[in-house]
Amino acid sequence: MLTLNDIFSKSNLNGSLKYLKTKPDTCGSDGMYLSDFEDYWKKNQNQIIEVILSGKYNFGPAVQHDILQKNGKTGRIAIFSVCDRLLLHTAADKLNAVLDKCFSKSSFAFRKGKGVMKAVEQAAKYIEEGNKYVVFADIKNYFDEIDHN
Repeated sequence: MLTLNDIFSKSNLNGSLKYLKTKPDTCGSDGMYLSDFEDYWKKNQNQIIEVILSGKYNFGPAVQHDILQKNGKTGRIAIFSVCDRLLLHTAADKLNAVLDKCFSKSSFAFRKGKGVMKAVEQAAKYIEEGNKYVVFADIKNYFDEIDHN
């Protein structure tokens, strides 16, 4: 069983902090920039971790923005505080590692180490093995169409 201690260990949080430091210096919903966060985190991490582990952490408000996508359509993104970004990345990283084992080996979308090129390589391998039929199942733009409220 995966616990809050497993997810929000100092090692996992430090890995997420290292990851966030590779990102552009953007401003979170609370007005803090990524470049200012490391000092804040060093001073406050023990208290924040304690609140998380007690089950009493509340995420701050997210600010929604519409952005123009490559296809010309508008998409909506949420801007979180830098601290919330750190915590969300930490949880997602740990949960992905656990849940990825549940996915089919034929599932390539939105998975670490997978993607379109790996899917094409696998399809080519199936053809080389003599397979004649391919079933492609994708729900186009499904995430954009579901109700997010």
